[in-house]
Amino acid sequence: MSQPHFLGVSVEDCPQVSPTNGVTGLPSPNPEQDATTIDVEPYSGIPMHAWKRLQINVHVRPATLYLNSTHQEHVLTRVRDVFWPIFRIEEGGVIPDNLASEFVKNVYGIQKLADVLEYLGFIGGSVLVATSVFVVFYSQSMSDFGTTNGGGGGGNEYAQALAPNDH
Repeated sequence: MSQPHFLGVSVEDCPQVSPTNGVTGLPSPNPEQDATTIDVEPYSGIPMHAWKRLQINVHVRPATLYLNSTHQEHVLTRVRDVFWPIFRIEEGGVIPDNLASEFVKNVYGIQKLADVLEYLGFIGGSVLVATSVFVVFYSQSMSDFGTTNGGGGGGNEYAQALAPNDH
């Protein structure tokens, strides 16, 4: 088994596929048409385009047929040692355009919404922290103002309302 037209097979490693030693008339391998390919969408891991291409081969070589211990028949003596392609299998698929656009809208739309919510959460958290800091400093300055006026004896009604009642 190999890729179609012996794509990726090294002639040095397997001389039986060499055009000078093997089958003649085969077109040269074309990676775009003969390679197995899978295009995977990176966020979801779903294959969007996939093709599996294989070629089934038979190893043909010279042979001698031994009929019995004294008689041998030389058959296939003029055959070269070669891998002979028998047939090609190709299967695959592509997601149709309408499903691909729906997929993009659903997956990337949710991704954009998550990005917007992330920024809104950051801004909202920043506003809450700033408000908390303001309230703490404002209440501290109010209590300081009340204690500088004689400890609640007039001047600031807020400080008087917050001061403990000693009665």
